[in-house]
Amino acid sequence: MRFVSVSYIIIILFLSNIRLFASESKDSNVLEKEKKVIRDIIISTDIGAFIPIQSVIFYNINATIQLDNSSGMMLGVLTPAVSSVSGYGILLEYRWYWQEQSLEKWFLSPRINYTNIKSAKDVSETYSLGLLANYQFIANSGFALNLGFGLAYNTGPSLQNSELKTSNGKRLSNTTPIFRIELGWAF
Repeated sequence: MRFVSVSYIIIILFLSNIRLFASESKDSNVLEKEKKVIRDIIISTDIGAFIPIQSVIFYNINATIQLDNSSGMMLGVLTPAVSSVSGYGILLEYRWYWQEQSLEKWFLSPRINYTNIKSAKDVSETYSLGLLANYQFIANSGFALNLGFGLAYNTGPSLQNSELKTSNGKRLSNTTPIFRIELGWAF
């Protein structure tokens, strides 16, 4: 629990510092024409993240900040939801919005992920590089919904072991699909 609290503080500090260096290129004419509320920070959690290589369910929190009209950065921390397993994960994701809609609509997100999981029998350390296509909707109330899909390439000491197999006995693939359902609140 202490790890999660410290992680939340780190995310807030990270976002505060990035915001200082982010370019403020919002055109006042565009903002006046649009009646929609412009949001530039999203706090969210993945409720349907599915990465087949990670058989452990995680609690996670993500923080996304708008860097300019067409890009954002997300930092996420993860902790196992199962009491018999300990560990953590860190996720960093760049978000490129090709419609310049202030963290909304379609975007591509290259990502890097690190997880370290310890159980009574095993220690698992994995690194993941991926690319997702996402659609994010932000309501005027601030509710945010993000749906995404993509591929990840997973590697690390745990995956180099040729004995590592899934529950049905097949060897794990290093390339896996990712499906995302993310709920959050935009500020």
